Amino acid sequence: MMMPEAWGMREPQRACMACAAQLSSMQGQLVRTNSNAVRDNLIDTDGVRRYFNRPVAFTLGGEVRKAAHSINNMMSGIEAMANDGSLQSEYMRGAKGLLFMTVGKVAFGAGLRIGTGLLIVRLPGKPGLQPQQQQSRLGSRPGGGGGGGAASATAAAPRQYQVPVQPWGGDGGRWSAPCAVGLMGLSAGLEAGLETVDLVLPVHDEGVLEKFCSGKRHLTLGGEASLSFGIVGRSFNKQNLSSSSAPGKGTSAKAYSHSRGLYGGVAIQGGMVSVRRDVNTAFYGCECEPIDLFRGVVPPPPNANVLYDILDSYETWAGLNHALQPPPAFDLVDNTFHNVGEGEASV
Repeated sequence: MMMPEAWGMREPQRACMACAAQLSSMQGQLVRTNSNAVRDNLIDTDGVRRYFNRPVAFTLGGEVRKAAHSINNMMSGIEAMANDGSLQSEYMRGAKGLLFMTVGKVAFGAGLRIGTGLLIVRLPGKPGLQPQQQQSRLGSRPGGGGGGGAASATAAAPRQYQVPVQPWGGDGGRWSAPCAVGLMGLSAGLEAGLETVDLVLPVHDEGVLEKFCSGKRHLTLGGEASLSFGIVGRSFNKQNLSSSSAPGKGTSAKAYSHSRGLYGGVAIQGGMVSVRRDVNTAFYGCECEPIDLFRGVVPPPPNANVLYDILDSYETWAGLNHALQPPPAFDLVDNTFHNVGEGEASV
């Protein structure tokens, strides 16, 4: 449950029954004005910091900055001197989603991989879920707001909603609100050293995005060839993403990535990618399901504008422009997200 602004807390906190009763009516206002999602988020596009993304970030705002640095480095700076951005742009053409990961790896014959990142998707042509009176294929959800306290923000009757039938990547062209993800995995092969890899993995298969919407873990299995010396390196990855509930079904994705460290080798690797729900809650100020983020129920937050702006610049630079619509205002009032100018969708 979000606390008053004067308390200097931007993340949901536990509250006793008495405090929860007093704060419940304020949750919409506090999420709209005091959550981490509405904070300014800036990066230095020319500084040395851009080359040193950490494998693990503990906030979604930090993941947004890492992703923005990864895209910026494709267009300029030391890592762009090889002029290989056109290869990555071919992978990204027509992508319905982008998975950003910064992965740390230590290996000698066998290796350990750990990292964090975020996933964004192209919103449908008309963002937002439409409220339905009848039972939807996803069932119903309570209309509670801030979560995490001793009492729910509201005790409203369940509301029904239904996923729009428009595919991702429609006429809207906008990127969704980000969802925090994490990776843990192993590798084996002819490899040795220590490296950090900034990975941008285009997702073209809607089935993979549907599985992320459900919050299921994803198994990854693929190969990597990498060479790193200092802050300059390259890593070629081919990954197969599948759901842990259906490991035999998935899609292949290629990424050409920037790496740094002291490492060389060729290896096969596997791991598990999962949604970091606690990081999402701390960022948005309330519990958000991945489907809320990827279908436009939660509008793209101001905190992620730095990533959206750099992606727009990259698409212009690489000739991948979409017809972008102006983003909706980020708003949450009385447990209802509003896409300004496009009606409202209840959650």
